[in-house]
Amino acid sequence: MNEYLKEIEPPQREPKTYKAYKYCLELFAANCRKTYLHDVTREDLLAFVRKLYELGCGPRTAYNRAVIVSQLLKLNGVSGLLHKRDWPKYVDPIRSIYEPEELSVLFAACQPEEKTLFLFYLLTGMRDKEVRHSTWRDIDFRNHVVRVTAKTQWGFKSKNKEEREIPVPASLMAELKAHKERQSNNNPSNLVFPTATGEPDKKHEWKLKRIAYKIGLNCGRCTSRHGNKCSEGEYCSNWFLHKFRHTFATRYLQDHVCDIRTLQLWLGHSDLASTMVYLKAVRNKDVAARVNGSELAAFASAIPAHAG
Repeated sequence: MNEYLKEIEPPQREPKTYKAYKYCLELFAANCRKTYLHDVTREDLLAFVRKLYELGCGPRTAYNRAVIVSQLLKLNGVSGLLHKRDWPKYVDPIRSIYEPEELSVLFAACQPEEKTLFLFYLLTGMRDKEVRHSTWRDIDFRNHVVRVTAKTQWGFKSKNKEEREIPVPASLMAELKAHKERQSNNNPSNLVFPTATGEPDKKHEWKLKRIAYKIGLNCGRCTSRHGNKCSEGEYCSNWFLHKFRHTFATRYLQDHVCDIRTLQLWLGHSDLASTMVYLKAVRNKDVAARVNGSELAAFASAIPAHAG
């Protein structure tokens, strides 16, 4: 196990990913009485899954951690221990998106720099880490594309180690030109959205939540995992950066801007299944008219009201 963890140490894997793998494998080792990997059985894996549930993990987390352990076993010649029915079952939720009305209110409350920042998230579909490390060299004003490229000075590389480019509308390019003109000349890092000291800004999500709270867009009902209530501050779970990415993907499919394969490239997904989840939330613009005009709808409307 230690040899495997040594192989995937950063920069081979992202620090966050490595930390998750390390925690999972150490937890498995602590709860499995076997010394050698080749002695691990199906019952050991099932016991580990039960332990995860006891610790309060949900089915999705239990599934992901069972995958991590199975990967280690497979690399050492042990595979096929869990049957199909053994794997934790979870529901893959529909990805939530921002509605136009929400976005209109949000952008109306933004300062110019904030407006450009969140439009960039919305119109590129990029991950937060990709936005933080975007430089002006990644912005192609002539061809109206934004590129995701590695930044060795910060140890940044795209999630699947593949650089890509995303076409963006002229309106975003105009915003970026104005944003660049507003920036001071003291930007040695050449970042599009630097901090005051010229470093990648890690507070984008906090800025989003702060604006949402300030203008009364919090739902007022949710509580963060740290116990912070969104009725009392910038903690609402309805406002998060990745939701811009969900909105980008769903709307582009809904408006037939691209096909699913092209969207996969723009999002930087390594497999099509990751992109296909956005099909769940796609709403055809004329679907309501077709539903209301169906025979079933006509049958339902013809049923006499209950006299009660």
